[in-house]
Amino acid sequence: MAQITVAEELVKTGRTGMSLVTTVPAKLIDAGVKVTVGSRLKADIDNTSDIFIGWANTITAGTDINSGYKMSPGDEIPLPAEEMQLIFARSLTGTQKLYWFVY
Repeated sequence: MAQITVAEELVKTGRTGMSLVTTVPAKLIDAGVKVTVGSRLKADIDNTSDIFIGWANTITAGTDINSGYKMSPGDEIPLPAEEMQLIFARSLTGTQKLYWFVY
């Protein structure tokens, strides 16, 4: 596993959170969360269903429930700073947990 080094100043200004993701597409974080460098998303290992992330029109189109980027339980991905506040998420079934870290 690769080691991640983050400057101390960034950690001081970073924020973490957890979003409950349902079958109704919703923005992952609100516009008030400041993202300056980047972010990471991690699907809870104990989730019972996949989570799909993407742009609003990708996962809210209603034509294919599997549209968007699939995150299985335990999956983790990085995102650039300018993308995080544009991300929507939905679950395939039930309510799932998606953890995020922005810095």
